Amino acid sequence: IDDPIKSAASINNPDIRREMEQTWSNVIAPTMFQGARAICLGTRFHFDDIHATLFVPKNNWKQIIQKAVITDAEGRQRSYWPEFWSMKYLNERKLENRVAFAYQYLNTAVQSSDVGISPDLIVKGEVPEDYDCLGVGIDLSAGLNEKNDWTVFTLGGIKDGKIYLIDQRRVKSMGNLEKMDTLCEMLADWNIVLENDEGQFFPSMSPCMVWPEAVAYQSSFEGDFKRVMFEQRALYNLSCSPVKGFKGDKLARLRGVLGLYEHRKVVWNKWRKWNILEDELINFGHSPHDDAVDSMVLTMGGLLRRGALHLEYNENSMKL
Repeated sequence: IDDPIKSAASINNPDIRREMEQTWSNVIAPTMFQGARAICLGTRFHFDDIHATLFVPKNNWKQIIQKAVITDAEGRQRSYWPEFWSMKYLNERKLENRVAFAYQYLNTAVQSSDVGISPDLIVKGEVPEDYDCLGVGIDLSAGLNEKNDWTVFTLGGIKDGKIYLIDQRRVKSMGNLEKMDTLCEMLADWNIVLENDEGQFFPSMSPCMVWPEAVAYQSSFEGDFKRVMFEQRALYNLSCSPVKGFKGDKLARLRGVLGLYEHRKVVWNKWRKWNILEDELINFGHSPHDDAVDSMVLTMGGLLRRGALHLEYNENSMKL
C-alpha cells in the first residue's frame, strides 16, 4: 500500500478514512495467505488516519516512524539525512507551512484547526536582569520508560506586566533528588542560587517561587523539597507552592494564557533553544508529549497570581 490517500478533500473526509479501514479488513486482508506480510509506505496524513487506528502495534503491525529532523534530549536538532536535506533547507520548508511540514517531513499528525498558537505570536528577544517576581513551574513525571513524560522546569519572570521565559530544562528521573539537582543547576546558571567548586549550593538575595503541580505521585515532591532545599542546602530564598489542578483541565489552562501571546505580553529568551516547547505549543493535543507546555503554563499562571514582588521569609531562615 503506497500513500493510501492523495487528495486534501479525501484526507478531510472522515467517511473516506473509515472506508479505507473497511477496504483493508473486507477486501485486502482476506486475500492474503497465512504468514503473508503487508507493507504500508507513506506519510501521516491526519491525526485520525489509518496509521493511528488500524496499522498500529496492538494489531500486530510494526511501525517505523522516521522524521527528517532529529531532536536530542537537549533540544538540539539535526537533519536525519544531511546530504539530501540540510537543516537550513528544512527550516525554510518549516517556515513556509508548519502544518504541512509536520506531516510531510516529521510524520507527525496535527489538527490544524486546533493549533494551540500561531507561530507568529511567539516573540523571542532579550530578557531583563531584574524582575518583579521570579518563579519555576515544574511538570513532574515519575517514570523512566520512553513513553513516560519528562520532568520539565521552566524558569520565568514578570516585569512591568510582561512575562519573560528565561530558561527550560527537562530530565527523566524516578527520584526527586535528581530533579532537585537539575533545578539547582538551572538556578545556579542564572545566579538565583550560588554554587561553589565542590558543587555545593548556597542561597542568594534573589527570591524565587517554585510551582510543582500537586496531584498524585507529585505530592511527595513538596516534602522532599523542604527536606533537601531547606534542611540540607539552606536555600531559603526559594519557596515551594504546589499548584492544585486536574489533568483534565490542561487545555482550559492553556487557553487561559494564550491571550498574553496574542497581546505580545510573552517574550522567550532568544539565547536559549526552545524547539521542544515550540513544537508542543504549536501542535498542542497531537504531539507525543505536552510536558514542556504544562511546565510553561504553571510558570505563567504562578507569575500572574504573584503580580508585583512579594518578599517571603521562611521560618527557619534566621537560623543560618
